[in-house]
Amino acid sequence: MFDTLEECQEKCGKPEDRCSKPLERGICLASMKRYGYDTSNKKCKAFIYGGCGGNENNFETMAECRETCKDTSSEEESVPDACLLPSEVGPCKGKERRFYFDQKRGKCKSFFFGGCGGNGNNFMTKAKCMETCSKHIKPGTEQDVCSQPIEAGPCMAMFKRYAYDNKKKNCVQFIYGGCKGNKNNFESMEECTRTCKKAVPDPEPEQDTCSQPIEVGPCKAMLKRYAYDNKKNKCVQFIYGGCKGNKNNFESMKECTRTCKKAVPEPEPEKETCSQPIEAGPCKAMVKRFAYDNTKEKCVEFFYGGCKGNKNNFETMEDCTWTCEQRLPKPELEKDVCSQPITAGPCRASIPRYGYDSKKRKCVKFTYGGCKGNGNRFPTKNECEKTCKRGATETTNPGGENNKCLLPIVTGPCKGKNRRYAYNNKTGKCVKFTYGGCGGNENNFRTKKDCEDACKNINGEHFMISSTLAQFQSEKENRFPKLLEIACFFDQAAYSASPCTLPIDKGEGDWNLPR
Repeated sequence: MFDTLEECQEKCGKPEDRCSKPLERGICLASMKRYGYDTSNKKCKAFIYGGCGGNENNFETMAECRETCKDTSSEEESVPDACLLPSEVGPCKGKERRFYFDQKRGKCKSFFFGGCGGNGNNFMTKAKCMETCSKHIKPGTEQDVCSQPIEAGPCMAMFKRYAYDNKKKNCVQFIYGGCKGNKNNFESMEECTRTCKKAVPDPEPEQDTCSQPIEVGPCKAMLKRYAYDNKKNKCVQFIYGGCKGNKNNFESMKECTRTCKKAVPEPEPEKETCSQPIEAGPCKAMVKRFAYDNTKEKCVEFFYGGCKGNKNNFETMEDCTWTCEQRLPKPELEKDVCSQPITAGPCRASIPRYGYDSKKRKCVKFTYGGCKGNGNRFPTKNECEKTCKRGATETTNPGGENNKCLLPIVTGPCKGKNRRYAYNNKTGKCVKFTYGGCGGNENNFRTKKDCEDACKNINGEHFMISSTLAQFQSEKENRFPKLLEIACFFDQAAYSASPCTLPIDKGEGDWNLPR
């Protein structure tokens, strides 16, 4: 605050100093109507201010300009129509594709903008240029029609019509008054869509907009804007400088959320992760990892190649178990299991399983999705029948621990090279083999001793059964072909049950043989 006018002018400059400065748009790209004193014409005039930079010869009203600069003229010049201005690259050296209205040709054209300066005839998209300058577009093209605003006209009729909405980017219904208006007026939705779909250029995919980084730009304006933050997975506020930047720039939180919510994919649910197959990937590393095996219905160790693969890949057994096994239902009592409905579960894997159909009173094959479901689900038909058959015992793993020794030797689908041991049921010995790192079965031991300890009780048992029946066949040839067939299947490890678990059966013959 100053005590006298002279003191104020001495410190801050006289009004005429302010008024003698040239009219400056500034370096930003806003289009603000301002007033300044034109020294060549000796009067105040309107001009377009970019929003930042410039100088003090910049007034918000004509009255303020006239009072400050002692302009006594009564004429107020109008702001030039931006669409009638020439295209201006500006003094900067950038190369941004923009659009301007070509007054001579009566249509919007593209040009390369330097990034600063320029004028208001500068639009981010062709659609925005057409919308702003529609009144100057020469009539006669589909593009012109679809870019015109929706106009009901001054009359009072109530005709149902359709028009292209440039903001919504589709055809909408509106009520036409019956007179005047413009050509963006169709009698059917089909006609509007057919005409304007090919006339209006498609916008860039929303995915590209929302995945772009947040950019302030080089200019110095302080404009409040909103953008999608890919790290936080939500829209956030930021300060925009006023020029350059990118399309991840919205004027409201609502617009940002509406645009990017549908463009950014939802995270993959855990249930889909656990139902994916175990994949080592194409690379050759040997990284110890854990994954959920849908066949065994538990987490297992495998060797990851180090690249690609999928999300069914955990660094610790605890992570895998917590993610994939904790969500599975706990086993229920056997009598309840067989009465439960056969359920595929919500996941999308395709795993063959068997369940007891209480209506058909038999075990049937179905496809299990890989997660949830219930206890009425068995790896084999044999196991389903033994569990759910009336009068069956509660044992669902006949043969106990030794049963895995009768399984075939399986390398698995992965490409690792791990030395393992498995029981060869033909030779009756534990042998070395190369395990790929995932899949396979339980006939898989880290050491030869582990294999021999697990399979010692079965050693020689199936050979004894096979040879005894072979001898019996030579004595009573062709009397018991079915019994011999069972022995052969068992000898090839195709028969899943150990003989010791089967019930005593006298058979159908008339022989009296001690057994």
